Amino acid sequence: MKPLFKPISWLLLLHLPIVCASENGASSVTIDHGKALVDWIRSKGGFFHSKIELRRFDANDPTSPYGVFANEDISDKELLFEVPRSCLLDAINDYKVGDKIEGFFVNKEWHPATVAAFYPEDDTFDVAYDDGDFESRVPRSSIQWPSSAMNCGTVRSLLREFDLGEESDYAPFTNYLREQPYGQLPSAWSVAGKSLLLEMLGQDLSGKQTLPPFEALDWLTSGWHNLCRGSTDPFAENAAMMVVQRCWDELLIPIYDMVSHRNGRWLNTQSNSVQDGGPVSVTASRKIQAGEELYSTYNFCTDCDARAHWYGTGEILRDYGFVELYPQRWLFPDQKISFDIDEKLNEEGKPTGEMIIHWNGLTATTLDFLEKQIRRLDFFAETELRSRDVEVLDYEWDTINQYHQALSIAMKEAARHLASQSKTGVKTTCSDGEGPCALTSTIYDSLEQEEVEAWAAYRPETCKFKDLFKFDTWSVTEEIKSPYQKIAFFSDPTMKDTCFELDAIVQICTSYRPHYHEMAVHYTARFLDKIQRVLFVGGGDSMLLHDIIKYPSLELVVGLELDQKVTRGAFKYYGAQPHWDNEKVEWWYGDATKSLLMIPKEYFGSFDMVLVDLSETVMSFPVTRDLDVMEALSLLVKPDGIFVKNEYNYFKEMSEIFEHTVHVFYHDVPFVCSQSLMLGSDKVDFLRTPTTDHKVDYVYNLLDSNDSLDNAHDYQRNYTSVHRQISCQKDDEEELGVQERSPGILMIVEVEKATAALDLQSLERSLTSALKQEGLIVLSTVLSEEAGNSIVLIFAEGYVVARSMSQDAYCAFDIQLWSSFEKQDSIRKAVIAAVGSDSVGASSSAYRIVSGGMFGAEKWKSDAKSIGPHMNNLCLDPVEQIRNIPIDDKIVETVLNESMSLVQDESFIIGVLCGQSGQACKSAEILKKQDKIEEVVTLATCLNLAPGAEFAADGLAQMETCEKEVWKLLSGSLSARGKKLRAIVIDEGASSTMARILFRIFRSSRNAKRWLAEDILVQAPTVDHSESWRSVFVDEFRREIFKKEPVYTAEVYFNTTASSLKLSITSAGDEHFVRHLVDFATKAEQSAEVVSEVRSVRGALEFKFFDNYRPSQLFEPDAYDQSSSLEQWNSQKPLGHQTVFQLETEGSETSMSLTTIKESLNSAIRSIVPENTPEVKIEMFTEMGDGCVFVALWAEGNIVALWDGRKHVDLNLFTFIESVEVADTFVLQFGAEDPKLHTVLRDDQPRGTGRVVNFKTDFEPGKSPIWSVA
Repeated sequence: MKPLFKPISWLLLLHLPIVCASENGASSVTIDHGKALVDWIRSKGGFFHSKIELRRFDANDPTSPYGVFANEDISDKELLFEVPRSCLLDAINDYKVGDKIEGFFVNKEWHPATVAAFYPEDDTFDVAYDDGDFESRVPRSSIQWPSSAMNCGTVRSLLREFDLGEESDYAPFTNYLREQPYGQLPSAWSVAGKSLLLEMLGQDLSGKQTLPPFEALDWLTSGWHNLCRGSTDPFAENAAMMVVQRCWDELLIPIYDMVSHRNGRWLNTQSNSVQDGGPVSVTASRKIQAGEELYSTYNFCTDCDARAHWYGTGEILRDYGFVELYPQRWLFPDQKISFDIDEKLNEEGKPTGEMIIHWNGLTATTLDFLEKQIRRLDFFAETELRSRDVEVLDYEWDTINQYHQALSIAMKEAARHLASQSKTGVKTTCSDGEGPCALTSTIYDSLEQEEVEAWAAYRPETCKFKDLFKFDTWSVTEEIKSPYQKIAFFSDPTMKDTCFELDAIVQICTSYRPHYHEMAVHYTARFLDKIQRVLFVGGGDSMLLHDIIKYPSLELVVGLELDQKVTRGAFKYYGAQPHWDNEKVEWWYGDATKSLLMIPKEYFGSFDMVLVDLSETVMSFPVTRDLDVMEALSLLVKPDGIFVKNEYNYFKEMSEIFEHTVHVFYHDVPFVCSQSLMLGSDKVDFLRTPTTDHKVDYVYNLLDSNDSLDNAHDYQRNYTSVHRQISCQKDDEEELGVQERSPGILMIVEVEKATAALDLQSLERSLTSALKQEGLIVLSTVLSEEAGNSIVLIFAEGYVVARSMSQDAYCAFDIQLWSSFEKQDSIRKAVIAAVGSDSVGASSSAYRIVSGGMFGAEKWKSDAKSIGPHMNNLCLDPVEQIRNIPIDDKIVETVLNESMSLVQDESFIIGVLCGQSGQACKSAEILKKQDKIEEVVTLATCLNLAPGAEFAADGLAQMETCEKEVWKLLSGSLSARGKKLRAIVIDEGASSTMARILFRIFRSSRNAKRWLAEDILVQAPTVDHSESWRSVFVDEFRREIFKKEPVYTAEVYFNTTASSLKLSITSAGDEHFVRHLVDFATKAEQSAEVVSEVRSVRGALEFKFFDNYRPSQLFEPDAYDQSSSLEQWNSQKPLGHQTVFQLETEGSETSMSLTTIKESLNSAIRSIVPENTPEVKIEMFTEMGDGCVFVALWAEGNIVALWDGRKHVDLNLFTFIESVEVADTFVLQFGAEDPKLHTVLRDDQPRGTGRVVNFKTDFEPGKSPIWSVA
């Protein structure tokens, strides 16, 4: 491993104040640490040459740092000192669960990972790799701290020795280290010092740091706090910073860490590799004269490897806290620039004042880059370094000044050298995007239209997310491997909390169940007058359903879910009832892309709420040639209904689909810190629609807020819809040619309290009659008393399986349709009535499984038109009216006056950016009349700034001169009186060039802090809508200056029939801005007699971060009335096991036929029936279409196989014994002869009474479920 850190030299810090030991709580500074260290090294068998001495630079100053000096002439290669291995302080590799490490994976390479578990009995670890791999029982030798990162183990080792005090074997060394001053590295500087350093290093217009050192402030936070999970105690932090400064690989080397760094002719020592395993030997690399200081090197050493190529003066400041003396190496990796600089000496060895430049890396744009940065550094010195900032500590201030001087000299000398070699110089025209105009656009923000921010694909981190997911005290209750995902339930009895995860991602916990589900349902419902029809997708845990069915006006709720195991697990561990017995509830299990094609056509455009909780991957899956899952789901909602999608990154996509979209964001959510909901609608204006109190019960206190806008983070109104434009180009009633798919649906029905005769003959008669009344003619019947009183009725459109158990007054039905899908629910009611039971109430329950069907069914064309997305009514998009007549000045004046209500202060100072002096500045004149405006600071366009200055040959110089004038004006009018601007208005006479200059001034965080109030209001009225720069200027304050919430940018239009005024607004510090914005727009609308329209709102790009976050509300199971759940749980009586397999062949050609399927069924049945079972007869029925139905009944179960005639087959297997292994064996044997056949979907369900949800194996005798509060 290459050395990550090298020893620090205090010689180069002599000119800086050294914090004395008493200030750090350390021991007396009168100790001669040099003598103590040398004596200690020698006592351990080490060597320290009599020709050198370890002493303070100033013997009379006890705070002076140490160095190593020659007191006699020394020969080349002569051994100077040798530190024995026993004196090297090594790392303690006491890895803890959660530590970030690297693991030596099976492919014999190191990969980033996390410690998942530790087994002290054999000193091994479980390792979870970042790429998803996992290794158990990994030996300690196969893991390490991450390379190129903080040496956590060495810090822990040093802290241990500090704790031992004089009893430490390293006491002479640790006593010396205790005296070292705090805050030497930039990472440990004061907030003001860090801010000033970053200001000097600069940013490009993308926000990326410009000058080295990069990651200058990361060691303490990213390294010690985050990677090492270290303490915030200052003593521990300082120990961590000392390890950064002094560590060589994972070793601290006494004495060698006191040798100063300097390259070039000054370098006079060399060492062996610390990897040799022996003592560290330091020898002279040349002749050393008496009186010379010994110098080492941090980037050209034996163990430095490639460090010489990527490590220079900037990195030395970052890692060691001082400014390197000449020679220096400067690296600018993003620009691919690298050069060395050194002083030229005369014959006497003294500097001549000339500098020598040696280029290591150079590009065609190097000179432009250097010149721009030189100008910026000069301006920084003129403004920021002109007077002492008292908030910056002395050491920090001096170091920044030194580094600024060194960097400026280096870049100026490099630019001078390069210019002298160039024959062309800088272009003075703007052709090809070069010359002054190119320079101005890279120094000054162009204020060109920004793209809508790219929403991250993950929830923003607003607290220590990983700390909240420490489940050390939790136990895994059950792990389930479903065909689709890995499901795990885990709980903590002391907290009365249960969580479940899918594929290692936590989905929900009891403690924050209301935070998500109640908000998704009840917050959304407030925007609607009545809740009648609701559809949810992905809410297989039934928790959304729990809240949906509270609405008394509810007529229908439809749930689409892939995995039944989620539903059954949620009832087992949360008591969340699926309500399969509720006549208003429909569950559809299956692949969302297929379920959406099976939904009745009349369902589309009929739902008041559509609630979606699917992964980003699934949302993008195609449903039709024109629609993906997201788009197809959006078609289900009514024009005046609401579509809801959870998570953070769907705002842009939804705002392209719906006319109105709002992003609801709220903090204080246990485990996940914060939550986002995206709401979209074509008719509901979320900002202005009055809310309705539906008087439903809830427990989450955020819903107590009477203002629906309190949590509105973003809003967009959009007059066009991308996918609806596509839809309008299609003829929804076009004639279907070739059948492309074979849809089917299987309904599982449990009927209890049957009063009719359930013997097979009676059952056959009653069911045949019931089906006939529904227009279905039974073609064939298969029945067997020996096979558990089972009967299969086959008709042209599908089949019905009935299994009756008269002793339990129970009958189980499977209703499979491949045609006439609209009849399925009426068939359900008919068969329930046929056995003398009731379809309403707890007597029956039902749910659907989306399955395969039958090619060639007689009515396939009419069936295809009755299901799937309905797009005929989507062509009437609203059209934005064109208004191009100039707006009346009175309207502008009224709107501007009313907009000052957005400033909550009673008195404030406002700045107005105007045109040139002498020109009218209407905004300033209007605002001067406002009583609550204390002062209007007029920022007139600089006299030297010609129109279109950025395109002139001297445009850059004009803009820089103007920038200095504005800086001095602000300093004189505000700083001198300790005042700040509370608001800024861009007058219609202001130019974009002046706006660019003003923004560059305020883009400096220090200038923003000086002259802008934290709750700033910035706005720009736009009467000429071609001036898009005005909106960009205003929004840049949110993007670049006031990034953290609460900050908002909004666009409001004030329209007449022929003209329009756009007002762009950014507001920082106002928690209730959206409400204030709507109130202002409404008031201005009334006052100006115009129509106002809030077109967009954008919230902060950086969210509040809550340190040491502890949730204000945690919920336990007793937050819910579980009496109904417990009654159902105790009434369950599983009587059989049913598995529905859906299999398909790969490739374009199918290998399936009537013969091969029948043979496969024979083989599969033989594999699961007892050995002495007579041959099971398989009935085959082919008259319904291109495919076939196979039926087999035997004593222990039955099977109905449906082949669609192409590549899909469904196996509906029922057994009276509950055994997953039996089902596994069956399907494995069925496909044994066809390697192209594979299972695409699988549903396992118990069949029985008591509204059965769970299998027998889910019950523990005599034990109540963990959610029971009885």
